[in-house]
Amino acid sequence: MEEVKNSKNNILWLWITTFILTVILMPFFGKLYYIKFGPITNTFWGPSHPEYFEGFFLSYYLIFSFLCHILLKKPWKTFCFGIFLPILFFSVLIGAWQELKIEIILIIIGLVLGWGIKVIIQKIKSSKT
Repeated sequence: MEEVKNSKNNILWLWITTFILTVILMPFFGKLYYIKFGPITNTFWGPSHPEYFEGFFLSYYLIFSFLCHILLKKPWKTFCFGIFLPILFFSVLIGAWQELKIEIILIIIGLVLGWGIKVIIQKIKSSKT
């Protein structure tokens, strides 16, 4: 069985697209965080506006896991979890248990959405041939 490698071009597109979509969706996720948990206090860990801190990370988790599944080939799991685990470990260290639950749920949603779109694309390609 031949292992499919990720091209540098796909990884570059993954990072560029993730950054752009994360910045665009940052206020939306920040507002959702603000509605659910209230404002973050102005302390060492973040600014008083959640869309700049928590909104960035929440949108990053969803977008990156979604695009990772669509743009990368076989070894995408290693790449994605190598990025997510240190950030999730940081949430455990600071005791952000509510945020950790939300982050894991968003990662799962992104992976499921990416998997669903990839299956649909494969079915469309196979029906054309």
